[in-house]
Order: sequence, then structure tokens, then C-alpha cells
Amino acid sequence: MWGELWVLREVVAPVMGMAEAVRAWRGPLGADQDFQMMNTSIEVKTSTAHRLDHLTIASERQLEAPDDVTLLLIGLSLDSRAGYGETLPDIVRISRAAASESGCLHLLDNRLELYGYEANDESLYSDVGFSLRSFHAFLVGDGFPRIVSGDLPSGVGEVRYSVSIASCSPFQVNLKNPNDLLRGLV
Repeated sequence: MWGELWVLREVVAPVMGMAEAVRAWRGPLGADQDFQMMNTSIEVKTSTAHRLDHLTIASERQLEAPDDVTLLLIGLSLDSRAGYGETLPDIVRISRAAASESGCLHLLDNRLELYGYEANDESLYSDVGFSLRSFHAFLVGDGFPRIVSGDLPSGVGEVRYSVSIASCSPFQVNLKNPNDLLRGLV
């Protein structure tokens, strides 16, 4: 959830505004991608592994979108340390404050609740903080290493697999600033 809230704040909200960004956050609703906008979808993968070598894909539908929808895959590598960085309660508080100012606090709280986050549990998440180690963005399309539902033989489904970062490198979107990712797409 930390990674999705970071993308909400740093990638989606700067372009669309907080209220539209929260509406686009569909991961808690069980959508195929974490963010779904009219012509763009974003799937977020977050890891605290020392090296981000692979991204785990949870189903054959996660990297599948209609032809008229731009699909982006974001991989976040986080440094996780006790007493350092931004904790989950920190990023929730910051997101809630921005949502309150934008008039969409109820919607954000609903999404957080669907993910199982409850303010009463803050103490469970306040010891460990996270900081961004690396950010990778990929444009998913023809030739991208992925499994989609149309490729599966009859009777096969609910496929979970991993994609190596190295194999995705030809599809990497190079940015100076992560919040530039959606400019011109939405």
C-alpha cells in the first residue's frame, strides 16, 4: 500500500489533482491495475529487496489493457529502516490531509479501509520507515515480456509470474522527475 500511496501523491495527483487521483486509485477495489484513468492505467510493484531484479505479476490480466489505453508498469525499490524514512502512517496522514483539502477524504478513507488499513492500527506500522531507492517506469505494449489472457490455453488461469527488470529495459521511460510520467498521457 505504501508504494501505491506514493504513486498517488508523486505521480498521479500532480497531474490530475488529488480528487481525480483518488478516484483513479482502483487497486483496493480489486481492479486489474492499481490506477485506471480514461486512457491510461498504471500497475505499481513495490519491493524492499536489496536489488530490484524482478517484478512479480499477480495475474494474466495485470499487464493487459484495451488497445486504446496506455499501460504503465512502475517498479519501486524501497529502503526499509527502523526509525528512518516515511512510515505507512506518515504517508497515510499526508494523503488524508491532501484528500481533505480536495474534498475526497471519505473516498480515500474508503479505499484505505478496503485495503485493511485502520487508523487504530497505526502503532503496528510506525516503527519502520521507507525511502525511495529507485523508480522504474515501463511502457507496456507489443513486445513487452508478459503473459496476457489471450495467450493462455483453455483451462489455464490465475497465472502468477515474474518479469526481470533487465528484460523490460527496452520499454523503460526515462524521467528526471516521477511526476512527469503522466504529463501528456491523461
